[in-house]
Amino acid sequence: MVICRDLWRLRDLGEMQGLYAKAATPEYWIVNLVDRLLEVFRDPGEGRYRQLFSLSTSDRVSPQS
Repeated sequence: MVICRDLWRLRDLGEMQGLYAKAATPEYWIVNLVDRLLEVFRDPGEGRYRQLFSLSTSDRVSPQS
């Protein structure tokens, strides 16, 4: 799942992250338009994600699944 928002980022990092982890969504990405970062969340468990990567525009990433 990829989310691209600037106004709702805090909601996606809080409330929505917990919902996605509880639903066992294997990973989700937030495109942080303000800071020009890609925030990748992986390894859901116990209502949260155990891995977080913040990547710049020069970094490369591929979906795990």
